[in-house]
Amino acid sequence: MQRITITIEDDLLAEIDAAAEARGYQNRSEIIRDLARAGLQQSTEDTAQTGQCVAGLIYVYDHAACATAAW
Repeated sequence: MQRITITIEDDLLAEIDAAAEARGYQNRSEIIRDLARAGLQQSTEDTAQTGQCVAGLIYVYDHAACATAAW
């Protein structure tokens, strides 16, 4: 494991600290690692996903016309 240095705004760090406390993390490193993993996973899923696919099929069949037609 490597040690890095990052700069985070005070407000964002306060949110991270509050989330870490609420979720029972022992330190900032643990929650930042988990948040980074979740962000990377979501980014990968967003890239792989092309969006929702919706289709509709409407078929109109005239029974009377087909019954009288000579095939």
